[in-house]
Amino acid sequence: MTPLQQFHEYWWGNRDVLGANTVIHLPAFSDLHIFAFTRSRLFVPGEYIYLFERIQRSQTESDYTRGIILDGHSGIGKSMFLFYALIRCLQESQEAILYFFCRTIMFSKDGVKEINLNNFPYHSIHSPIWCLIDSYCGEHPPPQFISHQYILPILASSRSDESYSSWAKRRSASRLVMNPWSDEEISIGVELFSCDQAMLVLYQSLLPKALNFCGPIILDIHSCLLSQGLTTITDHIYGPHPRVSSPASLVRLLTAFHPSTWDNFYTPCSAALMLRRAAATAGGSDKVYLDFRSPRLAQEVWDQLIHLGYEDALACFSLFRYDPSKTVAGQWLFQAIACKQVCQQATQSKPLAPLQEMSLAEGTRTFIDSKIRDHHCLSTSGAKRTPVFYSSAAEILCNTTSFYIPRKVTKDFLFNGVFFGYDPLPDFSGPTRVASDPTVLYILLTTTEAENGGSERGVDIICEILRHHPDLVPIYLLVVPLPPEGDASLNDPKSSWTMPQGWFQKCPGRVFCQSIEIGSVKNSISRLWKNPYL
Repeated sequence: MTPLQQFHEYWWGNRDVLGANTVIHLPAFSDLHIFAFTRSRLFVPGEYIYLFERIQRSQTESDYTRGIILDGHSGIGKSMFLFYALIRCLQESQEAILYFFCRTIMFSKDGVKEINLNNFPYHSIHSPIWCLIDSYCGEHPPPQFISHQYILPILASSRSDESYSSWAKRRSASRLVMNPWSDEEISIGVELFSCDQAMLVLYQSLLPKALNFCGPIILDIHSCLLSQGLTTITDHIYGPHPRVSSPASLVRLLTAFHPSTWDNFYTPCSAALMLRRAAATAGGSDKVYLDFRSPRLAQEVWDQLIHLGYEDALACFSLFRYDPSKTVAGQWLFQAIACKQVCQQATQSKPLAPLQEMSLAEGTRTFIDSKIRDHHCLSTSGAKRTPVFYSSAAEILCNTTSFYIPRKVTKDFLFNGVFFGYDPLPDFSGPTRVASDPTVLYILLTTTEAENGGSERGVDIICEILRHHPDLVPIYLLVVPLPPEGDASLNDPKSSWTMPQGWFQKCPGRVFCQSIEIGSVKNSISRLWKNPYL
């Protein structure tokens, strides 16, 4: 009996519960080398369970005319998910097709059968069946799997343009993004890599450095641990690792890795933490890309972002603005643009738009209150604010000349920066009197997303500032892009922002919305072409 037959016989109708963090022992698939580095053991992260059940719930018989694209970083575990999904299908006595390394294998109640695509049995498939397809070197799925009415193609691919391919459009394919593994899941995965206790201890000691360089991408972590250092993985993944040592190098990085933008504005980056070269430019490979999943690279970008010139920030943002909420680069660039305008560092021809006061109640979304008719302008000190990176509240000084930014990059702080100023209400200081000391702590949040919410992280820093300066009034300043004229889009970030309970209870304050103009895409892109340094 072959390993595939053993696999089928064991799992068909098997009712063993495969919970999160389960390790499945499989036969030795000598011809399926994806299992070589785990020695035929399949780890089940919680994301696998979520994705399988989401696909399962969303599919009705009529939906088999559609398709699924499973996206995510190369090396995150998409191919392994296909084997998990196959096991779940067999457990439920559900027929399935597996397309892996150019081999087509059909699993049914009668056993396992390898199929020649040139003689594909179209007429023998009379009921819905999942087809689990691995994108081998970035290739599209074979036409045999996307033309049959009962076959649901589920493609694991890292290509950024897969959702815009002709087959995906024709079948209205849904795109699901696989999230990175948690720290706990990675630790369990490291145990699968090691073959003895000494190697496990070595790998565990190297893991913090590997995570800092690779981010939570399990295949790259494995390569890094095997090399027992960072040099090999640097050349393997990044070839070599790009350096972001100045604003000029940041501009080169942001523009050089998005060449397809000139031809097709609607080719997006992934919703995951990556800024990826288009697959067509990468010679068909799904492994050539630059991303921000590496904490080291992300920190380099973050450290230079605030020093990027206003015009350069606008020009780079134009590469991502068609769908900025789904790109980390777009979100960070908008933050840089917004901070420069709020801090009066921008060479802008127009003043800031008037503030709009937002109503706020615990447990509800904020919204522009039509009953509040007065629009006020953001009070400024008359001088530019200087960006200052901080690590703790002790480094934040109560003055009107600084704009404080968290030194360590994080994606789930509620706020992006704090600064001190005066109350936006026109009658606060009287008709002639101006307050000598700051009266307001502005807590700034930039967002390009309609569904943004917020986390509880960072509230303790704000509480500490207010303990040292009890007379300050906290004002939350939600900064959003000003929509183009005539754009009545419902995807409005200020319409659905929610104050987390911890912030509402510990640091209650007023909320204002500040719209920021982000300029012309055409002019910004033209500027990039004329930049002699690119």
